[in-house]
Amino acid sequence: MTIHLELDIAPRLEADIYNLYIEARNLRGQDGEQLCIQKFTEKLLAYSDACQRLMHLDCNVELSFWLTYFKQAYLTVFNKNEWHYYQDDRLDSKRLPLVVKELLCSFNTATFVNWMNHVNERQRKNIDKVERLYQAMNEICINPRDVCFNFGFQSVVNPYLCLETLSKMVKQFEKRLNHLEWYRCQVCFALRYIHREERIPRYVVTLCLSFDHHYFEQIRVDQIELDLARLWRDVTEQKGISLDKPNLLMHHPIQALPMQASETNSPETAGTEFCLLNHLLELPQGGSIVNDEKKALCVTYLGFKNMSVIKKLNK
Repeated sequence: MTIHLELDIAPRLEADIYNLYIEARNLRGQDGEQLCIQKFTEKLLAYSDACQRLMHLDCNVELSFWLTYFKQAYLTVFNKNEWHYYQDDRLDSKRLPLVVKELLCSFNTATFVNWMNHVNERQRKNIDKVERLYQAMNEICINPRDVCFNFGFQSVVNPYLCLETLSKMVKQFEKRLNHLEWYRCQVCFALRYIHREERIPRYVVTLCLSFDHHYFEQIRVDQIELDLARLWRDVTEQKGISLDKPNLLMHHPIQALPMQASETNSPETAGTEFCLLNHLLELPQGGSIVNDEKKALCVTYLGFKNMSVIKKLNK
């Protein structure tokens, strides 16, 4: 599986399906529905071959809410017409309108509404859980200082990277963080999550660390950035880079300086102090929400967590 499907085609199809849903809520009569079907069909025909391959991803793959409903409509149409899914599964101008019509019908079912509510609630619960764990830490470590780091891959690697491979690298990265003395002793909370950047496109691994404020002024920011960049590069077999400072490991080591609030970074604005709780509020609050600025993953693997608390303090 390539980035072409996971981080290019899947988000494109998801956005198109979501826009279809928004438009379908205002349809009037059969003429309006037919025009909606025609417009959506024309849009998908431009990349129907890639959509077809997306429907045939590995059985261990989990698709986002909207892609799941598109695949259900796709399979329903093939079953109704007794077409062979693995032999002749083309999404052409004859079949796509049938899939779109089936999709529109599913939007009006109680099952669709219930499942949408379920995935939205599940997303909110995941974010609420992280917030509760952070607040519990905050009761022990008063006024923690949050710092954020972003990691990815060299541009030549991105087109061939799949999420399954990335997941294994991230697990190894999390495990080896505990080998760093400053991480064991000074970090009181750590959140890791994976999202996507559409411009390139690529995966972004974000590591949010909360430091006890007693240690904050003594933390050597350059050394921490260097330690994390080296560790990430090691677990990715020299393919990974720091997205905050892509050339960090190419330079000669420099004297590390104490970290100041003005030197902390965040996924949005480098050079400003980062607040983890505020950042949680900026994440998609529902599993069915599609927003160009919120780059949630559209394809994951069963059991994979795109957001995970990897260190917390227990009361």
